[in-house]
Amino acid sequence: MAQWWGPKGFTTQVTELDLRPGGKWRYVMIGPDGTEYPVKGVFREIVPLERIVTSDEFDEGFEKVMNADLPRGIVVTAVFEDLGGNTKLTLRIMHESAEERRKHEEMGVIAGWNSTFDCLDEFLTKA
Repeated sequence: MAQWWGPKGFTTQVTELDLRPGGKWRYVMIGPDGTEYPVKGVFREIVPLERIVTSDEFDEGFEKVMNADLPRGIVVTAVFEDLGGNTKLTLRIMHESAEERRKHEEMGVIAGWNSTFDCLDEFLTKA
C-alpha cells in the first residue's frame, strides 16, 4: 500500500497492518504540501482471493487538518474476481446515512478514490 495508496501526488505511511479478521490498520496519507491525513480501520472479514471487508474512518488528528463537519466512518468491501489471468476489483462503500455520504462526497472522496486506483494501475504496470 505504501507504494501506491492515495491520490496522485500523495505518499502513504503504513503504521499498522494486521491483515486478519479483527486486525487493525492505520496509515497516514501525506499531501503534496506535507499535510498529514491519518486514517484507521478494523478488518471485519477476509476471504483470500475473494473479498476484504473493513471499516474506514478518520484517525485522531484528522479534525486538525480539515475544518469541516467530518463524516462518520464507512464500511468498504473490496471484491476480487478472477477473469482468467486478470483480476477485476469492485469496491463497495457503505455509509451510515445519505447525509454521511454527502459529507464524504463534498470532501472530494470520489475523485480521491479514482485517483488512488489510477496510482494502483501505474504501480501494477511497472510490476
